[in-house]
Amino acid sequence: MKTSSLLNKLFLFTFTCFVLSGCTINSEKTIDSSNSLNWIDEFIEVQENSDSENVYTFVCESIMKKPETVTIACADFGEEVLDIKWTTWGARGAKGIGIHSVNDCLPDCADGTRVTTPVYLWLKGTTTDGKSFYLNNLFIVPKVAYDNESSASGKKDSQFTEEFSLENRNLHGQQWNLAEFWKSSPKLRGNIPE
Repeated sequence: MKTSSLLNKLFLFTFTCFVLSGCTINSEKTIDSSNSLNWIDEFIEVQENSDSENVYTFVCESIMKKPETVTIACADFGEEVLDIKWTTWGARGAKGIGIHSVNDCLPDCADGTRVTTPVYLWLKGTTTDGKSFYLNNLFIVPKVAYDNESSASGKKDSQFTEEFSLENRNLHGQQWNLAEFWKSSPKLRGNIPE
């Protein structure tokens, strides 16, 4: 329900902006495909006392602070984490909780059912354009598995099969590169914060 509301708002904004106001995607603040994006692939170590006000992440073609929803399925939000509450947010990374929601596409994606799982989230992989910090990689771990100190989610057919190490623990979950869609879609790309 929240996804369709978000998509409706996005459609209404796009319609209003482009049809009624004659907006253009490329503005002075937008990085176009001719500019170098090397900075986005150069991860940096951030000092403890770094500014946390200029910290962002990517949600499809947008750059946002503390988003309440993130997805890697930008076309249809077939897989997303929603109702996110960030407990920490800074240039060194972020932590939060949310609900992982995926369409099981059974019997097909139009008629599929949403499968939801409470999860913990970590944003890592800091990059900078020289003005702001960007958190690129999202790690998602089922809450029940993390709380029970289990490295597996307990389901053989689980969505959470990638292995990685966080907080000195080996975990199973998912890792999403949130910057990938933004990087690969220069004509849709949102503005870089000033």
